Amino acid sequence: MAIKDLSVKVKSAVEFRTGKVRLSSPHLFKPQPKKDEKGNVVVDSTSGQPVTQYSTALIIPKTEVETVETLKKAMQAAALEKFGQGKVPPKWAKGLRDGDTDEAALLDPLDPAKGRKPELVGCYWINLSSKQKPQVLGNEKDEFAGGWKVLTESDIKAGDWVRVQMRCYGFDQPQNKGVAFSFSGIQLVEEGEALASGGFDANLFEDDEELAGAFN
Repeated sequence: MAIKDLSVKVKSAVEFRTGKVRLSSPHLFKPQPKKDEKGNVVVDSTSGQPVTQYSTALIIPKTEVETVETLKKAMQAAALEKFGQGKVPPKWAKGLRDGDTDEAALLDPLDPAKGRKPELVGCYWINLSSKQKPQVLGNEKDEFAGGWKVLTESDIKAGDWVRVQMRCYGFDQPQNKGVAFSFSGIQLVEEGEALASGGFDANLFEDDEELAGAFN
């Protein structure tokens, strides 16, 4: 049973369900160690154990106008929510990156002539994380349990097309201020061509907050 409604569904000024976007570097079933901006594993100051999180990157085609515009509005709302009217820093990390201009989208940053990663051309991308295991659903109904079928790790991969229940939130750290993204659920829309090595390396540094959401 194909998903008929792929429109954006807004829950609040900072929470919404995307339209059709693409998975890259998904870690949806087993949490991975969180890393800082230097690539070092973050350790909990109380337990001394590595901090873990679920994460993924989303590739958003620029033609997915409704998702892009909703995301930009949610980012602004999250910044205002965090810093207050008139207090948003002049320079803040927006988290929305452009595959056509960002250096990180180059195949080889030392040799721009080699071109850009093909999966990012004509697209934006964002990184999302969650402390809680996200709900991962398929595009077929479960005739016995009702609702959408729950997927396992072998059912979904980098390169597949999905829709995502996500939230934008502001953060204020001594050396870094801006907006980041959390997610609570992913639903497979259709299979896509697999991305080599699971997709590009997603840098997922920021903390997240759990977001309760459902695919209706």
